[in-house]
Amino acid sequence: RRFVVHKFRTMHVNNDDSEYKEYLRRLVTQGAPYGVDRQRRPVYKVADDPRVTRMGALLRKTNLDELPQFFNVLKGEMSFVGPRPDIPFSVELYEDWHRKRLSVKPGITGMWQVCERANLSFDDMVRLDIEYVERQSPLLDSKIMLLTVDTILRRDGSYRDGKEMRDG
Repeated sequence: RRFVVHKFRTMHVNNDDSEYKEYLRRLVTQGAPYGVDRQRRPVYKVADDPRVTRMGALLRKTNLDELPQFFNVLKGEMSFVGPRPDIPFSVELYEDWHRKRLSVKPGITGMWQVCERANLSFDDMVRLDIEYVERQSPLLDSKIMLLTVDTILRRDGSYRDGKEMRDG
């Protein structure tokens, strides 16, 4: 089900998204990373995206760009915890098993946002989303929300291995 995800505008107006769409196509269909970091590990998130304004970079770094999504929660379109909503272009590229992540309401935060998110492939993100779909509970949601606050305060990109969610 489609809806408008509220966010602060962080990008320049009238960007050419063709390069970004090609990156998304490779990420979803081939699991191809955006690049590699200094330790030669795959990086799946666009670093220093030239489409992002300086103010937008600050909003993203502090996670303040996500605040307007609370309106989506109030409207019943999203929940606090769940798989992140995806753009229609990416969903069209999903394999059948990826679609299970769409079976619950999308959330502002989720499992992959608080564990290993800095180096996860698209398929690994989807696997964590599906694990959430299969295990969702008030206790798991509480753990994810607490770890989200911790991740935001540390601004570290989170390198947890997910053990916090699997224990208890």
